[in-house]
This record gives sequence, structure tokens and C-alpha cells, in this order.
Amino acid sequence: MRQRSAVRWGLAVVVAAALCTVATGARAQIPQEVVVRVGKTVTVNLPRRPQRLSVEDPSIASVSVAGNGTARVTGHKVGTTRLVGRDDAQVPILISVRVVK
Repeated sequence: MRQRSAVRWGLAVVVAAALCTVATGARAQIPQEVVVRVGKTVTVNLPRRPQRLSVEDPSIASVSVAGNGTARVTGHKVGTTRLVGRDDAQVPILISVRVVK
């Protein structure tokens, strides 16, 4: 009886760990920072399609939704700003954007 209880408890721990990994997996794919050169554009891959996106300082960079799960960030002048928005599941998107020469 003890062995069966230990097996059930061990199985419950494995299932809980798997659920935690699945629940946090999508958020781990959102990059913390994007680096782009002045006058260049980079594509940012997101786990889900962005619903709204903007940059806090549009004089430094601009953003456009490019398609399912992608956005394009263009650097305008050297500096830092943040990309902010929400995806289809209303999960916040917050990415630091650094524009370099």
C-alpha cells in the first residue's frame, strides 16, 4: 500500500512539473531585448499573434505587425525604448528595444 501511494505521489509531481512547463513555455519565447541598427529592421517572433503593439518613444524606433506571431522593429536613432502591447490571449508584451549605430 505504501509503495502504491509513493508511486501516485511521484506521478502527481511529474504531472505538476509538466503543467508548469507548458504554462510558462509560451512566455519564455518572448525576447527580453531586441537590438536593431539605425535604419535597419529586425523581425521579432512572438509565441502568439500580437493584437496591439506600439513603442514608447517613436522617435527612436517604430513597430508594425508583420503577420501571425511576428512584428517588425525599425531603428530610427540611437537610444532605448520599449515595445509594449498585448497578444490575442491578452498576455502583456513588454520588450526592451535598443537602437545602435
